[in-house]
This record gives sequence, structure tokens and C-alpha cells, in this order.
Amino acid sequence: MYPYLRDSEVVAGKALKAGDAQAHWELTVHGAGRNEGPGRRDALAFQYMRSDTIYTGLTHPHWNKFKPKPGTRFADSGDFPRIGPEGVVEA
Repeated sequence: MYPYLRDSEVVAGKALKAGDAQAHWELTVHGAGRNEGPGRRDALAFQYMRSDTIYTGLTHPHWNKFKPKPGTRFADSGDFPRIGPEGVVEA
């Protein structure tokens, strides 16, 4: 996706081993070599934000598909699940 970065120096991080996990900012440029093992490589993506977070209208690859209206709270949208005080996902 960013071919001009191929020759860039790696400035942080280290190689992970099987079973390791990584957490990073959602738009961090990252990647991995081809999976040479017999098993699959799983990934999980999630994001936490405060319930009073307001969409400003700034385009974003994740939010664009939901077409939120600028000035609305993400918590008021049915497109984003919410976690309650007991850890239960609320509809």
C-alpha cells in the first residue's frame, strides 16, 4: 500500500514469535512476512473511545463506510457496539 516505505528504516519494534501479541495505534504502518507455518495467523482489531466522542467530519478509512454526520456522537450510532459497566455488550 505504501511502496515508498519499503526502503525506510524500521524505527521501532521487534520481530514477534509465534504466540506473541502486539498492540499499537490503529494507523501505525506495520506488516509481517509471509506465514510459513502450518497454522493460520489470526488478527483481532478493536478500538476503545469515550462515549462522548463526537465525529468531526474528518475522513477516516474506518469511519467513512458508516457515513456518520459531523457533530454526532459515536455512542448515538447503532453501528458501534457499547460495553456496559459489567462488561456486557449493549445493543
